[in-house]
Formats: sequence, C-alpha cells, structure tokens
Amino acid sequence: MAGLKLGRRPDKDGPFGPYRQSQRLDSYKRFAQQLIQAGRAYVDPYSSAQVEEFRAQAKNNKQPFLYRNHRPQSTPDWDGSQALRFKSEPKDYQWHDEVMGELSTGPEVIDDFIIIKSDGYPTYNFAHIVDDHLMQISHVIRSQEFLASIPNFLNLYEALGIERPLLATLPYVMSLTGQKKTVKT
Repeated sequence: MAGLKLGRRPDKDGPFGPYRQSQRLDSYKRFAQQLIQAGRAYVDPYSSAQVEEFRAQAKNNKQPFLYRNHRPQSTPDWDGSQALRFKSEPKDYQWHDEVMGELSTGPEVIDDFIIIKSDGYPTYNFAHIVDDHLMQISHVIRSQEFLASIPNFLNLYEALGIERPLLATLPYVMSLTGQKKTVKT
C-alpha cells in the first residue's frame, strides 16, 4: 500500500519519543505536579483494606461507591513514593463522538481516580491523556468498553488545560462466532 504510514515502533527514534512509558516518567511527574499545584491531585492515604471497607459500607447503604466521598481532609506532600489520585470536579458533560453522535452524562459518574501508582508509574487513565497531548494526537478511537470512562477523561483534560482530541467510539470487536468480545491471549 503505497503512501500508508504505519505507527512508530517504540524502539525507534521519532519526533515525539521516547515511546516507552518507562522512559517518559518525568513528563508524567511534571503534569502530576501541575495538578497538585492546582489543587486537583492528592496523595491517596488509604490502604486497600480501607477502600474495601468504604465499598462495603456503600453497598450496605445501597449506594454506589464513589471515592470522592472519602477524600481525606489533609494529606502529606507527594514525594513520588505514594499513589497520587486525581481530584475530580463532578459536573454534567456533553460531547460529540464521531461515531455515536451527541452524548451526555451527569456528575454521578465522575470520580477521583489514581493517576500515578506508588511505584511511580502512571495509570492508563493518566498516561494516555499526557501522551496524546505531547504526541499531538488529533483523533482517539476506542472500543465501547471505555465509554463510561470518557467523562473522567474530560474532567482531566479540563484540569490540565489540554484541548481534547476528537473522540470516536467503536462497537466491541467480536470473536469469529460473534458471540463474545475478543480477548488478548
């Protein structure tokens, strides 16, 4: 196919490299610091057991679990060895999806989420926003399984002052029988 440009290989140099997330940690930390300074990120002080207790409490009260309802009053300064959580601003969102058309959601789906793990590596929910911005990605195409996360992504784009790319949501990729989604093996 003449003229078709294939994606860059992560082991090759290019205009937006490096392409391995392990080599981009300084970029993620820089954007994380921007969020901290704006009051939009905080150290996650809770253990897994405490978070499970919060979940059980919400379930017993027949309410959805929202981490934002358990934000700590104060947290230590982030030194890079603790998990860092994005502080959401719940609100309504309307956006255009290039495939699905006009979509909207309410503030009930917006929640705080981990952006940097305690090992210093970013989560997907943070890394793809930073990477797409730095690599000047104009279109983001995902499967429907990410549709529920888009409002949180929109909240993060706004907090970082990043112009969001065009979004397109495709149907699930189905197995050859059409009976279930394909999975990585």
